[in-house]
Amino acid sequence: MAINFPNSPNTGDEYTALNGVTYQWDGTSWSVVTTDSSDAFLTNINTVGSSYTLPAGRNAVSAGPIEVADGATVTVPSGQSWVVV
Repeated sequence: MAINFPNSPNTGDEYTALNGVTYQWDGTSWSVVTTDSSDAFLTNINTVGSSYTLPAGRNAVSAGPIEVADGATVTVPSGQSWVVV
């Protein structure tokens, strides 16, 4: 199922798709911020394959171990947190 994101988002805009997933526009791309609350489990990949910057005003949590691929970076802006449990 293709997701029809809004055409002209502003940084910080959120969009909840028909699949129940909420995305936020960081000025460059859409990132997942929530999943359908009826799911019993939230999952994440084990390797960050491309560079990523947390959207403004957002924190992140991942279940580890987490590996960041060669050449990729994860940027956590000042005042925000990324916790790996």
